[in-house]
Amino acid sequence: MRRLAYEREVLRRRHLKKREIWRFLTLVHSKQIVLDERPIHSVEDELRARGFATNSDLSLAFAGEGEDLNEGPSESESESNPFKYLLDLPRSLSLSEKWRRLEQEVEQLMAQYVAKLATTVWDEWTRDLSELRAAVEQAMSASTRLGTTSEQTDKKAKAPKTNRKQAAKKIRE
Repeated sequence: MRRLAYEREVLRRRHLKKREIWRFLTLVHSKQIVLDERPIHSVEDELRARGFATNSDLSLAFAGEGEDLNEGPSESESESNPFKYLLDLPRSLSLSEKWRRLEQEVEQLMAQYVAKLATTVWDEWTRDLSELRAAVEQAMSASTRLGTTSEQTDKKAKAPKTNRKQAAKKIRE
């Protein structure tokens, strides 16, 4: 149950970050946000006014499976530059090919997130059982191909045992 909740949260945050980067690049590309020759605090104020997520919104501090997992910047780092993930992007990302690739990643992450939201604990459990069943069947078929079936093993066990003297006598005859 915790794993599923954790996976949902991770996907949600990844999607949010990619979506925010894509939205930021779209606004920069369309020149609705101008970065050149502006003080950083002015850009940060505009990003806040436009409702962009800050580093602290994107950081993941979620307890799962008895451990505290923390992805993202530290609090002091996010307070000093709350939009570092946007403002440190390379300028080359605004190129159309990379921009389209980023848009596709956003769509893929959204699809994964929606699929994970629709997943129940029962679905996870049955999927894990199906994977286990497939692994066992694969191992069984591999042993069959090697010629070590249980039928062959049973025949060998039932066959009468001969000692060396009897075998040598049969060969001479």
